[in-house]
Amino acid sequence: MRFQQVAGNTAGMSAQHQAPLPLLIPRPLPQAEAFADTLLARMPGRWAPVIAPLMRIAPLGAAIDAVPGTPLLFSSRNAVAAATPLLDPSAHRALCVGSATTAAANDAGFDAREGGPDAATLIENLQRDSRDSAASWLHLRGVHTTGNLAASLRAIGVSARDAVIYDQRPVPLPEPVTQDLRSGRIAAVTLFSRRSALLLLQAVPDLSAEVALMCLSPAVAEAIPADRSNPVHVAPYPDADGMRTLLGR
Repeated sequence: MRFQQVAGNTAGMSAQHQAPLPLLIPRPLPQAEAFADTLLARMPGRWAPVIAPLMRIAPLGAAIDAVPGTPLLFSSRNAVAAATPLLDPSAHRALCVGSATTAAANDAGFDAREGGPDAATLIENLQRDSRDSAASWLHLRGVHTTGNLAASLRAIGVSARDAVIYDQRPVPLPEPVTQDLRSGRIAAVTLFSRRSALLLLQAVPDLSAEVALMCLSPAVAEAIPADRSNPVHVAPYPDADGMRTLLGR
């Protein structure tokens, strides 16, 4: 493995960034490893990924109340993974947030297409499509989510409900990682969700002000209290490529 799974001793990093900067990636393990691989391939020598998940995805395994043909909404790949064992994917079409979620849904066997890069765009596009706006949607989601997609659709007259099919359960950070976050030896943290931002600050309330917080979207950045002095940066678009673009600047 070309990256650390826990922080090591990164003291002595050059202030001129001559050495790769330690970057904490606190995503669930498979997504964190995949992101680190692509980051190292695209920006060799710039970042030293440190993988330490703040949460793990726990499918709940409850039956989904959806007859064949029920159109589905997916706003994360985790939802696709949790739903696939519970449904016949070939019996459902799906509208997805983001290209990665769309690809995961198609790979799983759903008839999926992208509704937009974020939930707000998906809602706008769905409302403009007469077939979609007349359908009765089921949003399959986790316990913790940003906003309420089904409620937002109902507010514009679209029939929608949701079902919680997985949980995002906290994982304690290894002590070496928390020490490096307190001391500022980790230069930056990628935050792909509001849940990650909240868990980070709960786990390390005395986070060094030198640690830059790299947020996937404005909604993630809004989870960071205004009184924190950490640099906060937002990706230009809300997906992994957007985060890589941010880290490349």
